[in-house]
Amino acid sequence: MASARGERQAAVLLVSARFSLLAAAAAILAVSGAACAQTPSPASGPPSANAPEPVPSPAPGVSTPATVSAVPITAAAKALLAAEDLRFEAELKHDVPALGRMTADDVVYSHFTGQRQDKAAILQGAAHAPFQSITPSDRYARVIGDVGIVRGKVARQLPGRTLTDGYLAIYVRRAGRWQLLEWVTASPQNPSKP
Repeated sequence: MASARGERQAAVLLVSARFSLLAAAAAILAVSGAACAQTPSPASGPPSANAPEPVPSPAPGVSTPATVSAVPITAAAKALLAAEDLRFEAELKHDVPALGRMTADDVVYSHFTGQRQDKAAILQGAAHAPFQSITPSDRYARVIGDVGIVRGKVARQLPGRTLTDGYLAIYVRRAGRWQLLEWVTASPQNPSKP
């Protein structure tokens, strides 16, 4: 009985810590801009002559806007966005082993409906998701030590419709690799016809 109570208390503390981490990340992003990388939406027009260098797309089907805005992009933020692009590519290709390496064992993936998934559920879903393309946009990235924070939008093309979500992702660098630790999707999902 005492051990069950202890486990519940530990679970409550873990949930509280995760929400505190998300709140801190949101606060950091709300007040910061200078050290963040931003990718504009594809509809924002041609890049300016003063735009920093492009953030490349790693594979067909995973598209990243060709340039970043005039907000300076740090090398660490650029590496984080590149790692996120590779994660989207693995999701698109149903590359479960690669996605497993890019996902922390203690990940929590929260949908706008309130549904939460652990690593096993994420990998199971990735094996079968019928995405035709995944396109991130309007991304802001920030790296603080071994923690990376990205917020933005992502459009996932399915047969007959597109799901567009806002998101906040928190990554942790472990053993020299970025791993997804938290993902929170903003509501609502906007299904649209292609």
